[in-house]
Amino acid sequence: MPWRRKPVAWLEYWEGPVNRGAGFKTVLVYCVGPPKGKLCGHCGQIPLQDLPDWDWRDISAHLRCTACGTVGYVDTRLNWSEVIDFNKGIC
Repeated sequence: MPWRRKPVAWLEYWEGPVNRGAGFKTVLVYCVGPPKGKLCGHCGQIPLQDLPDWDWRDISAHLRCTACGTVGYVDTRLNWSEVIDFNKGIC
């Protein structure tokens, strides 16, 4: 079990294991750090196949921003554009 925890109480991490079978290939990661100063706002994508078999809470607590270098100050979201055709419209 990984030892790192979320850096501040106001961050909300997903719970449970990584679900790789739902058609998603990547996760969008947004930096909400650094802890002092203004919001970084850097974003990126991580392939689901590159993530370890940990819970989302543990994975999020270990992610480091490549722009500002803070660890754990992330907002992870599934990349819905891979499974939904937004050009199709609503019927």
